[in-house]
Amino acid sequence: MSPGEFKLYQCKNNLWDSATPVIVGGYHLANLFVGQFLFDDQPFDRELFRKQAEKYGFDMEAYLAALDGVPRWSHDQVTNVMKFFTRLAGLIAELSMNNIRLARTLAEHKRDIP
Repeated sequence: MSPGEFKLYQCKNNLWDSATPVIVGGYHLANLFVGQFLFDDQPFDRELFRKQAEKYGFDMEAYLAALDGVPRWSHDQVTNVMKFFTRLAGLIAELSMNNIRLARTLAEHKRDIP
């Protein structure tokens, strides 16, 4: 991913996540993640989650209760949230690069002082 981009992906449990990179000085150092959520227009197959609970030995009631608490967002909401996070990632990268430059400048000045 390039700076300013984000990717949506569906995990193996059928929930959605999104990520945007933090790239400092050309190095991909981190990602900011948002998730997990379901899209509000996404067909919801409760039986699929029931089968997952059985397959993995989860407590059925607790698993389905947790599922009921999963946020449901519109595509516009996700896009707006991720626009914010891509800007935040850019700000983190910019501040990090400024700190690196400042540290280098201070180190150079320290070497020049007798």
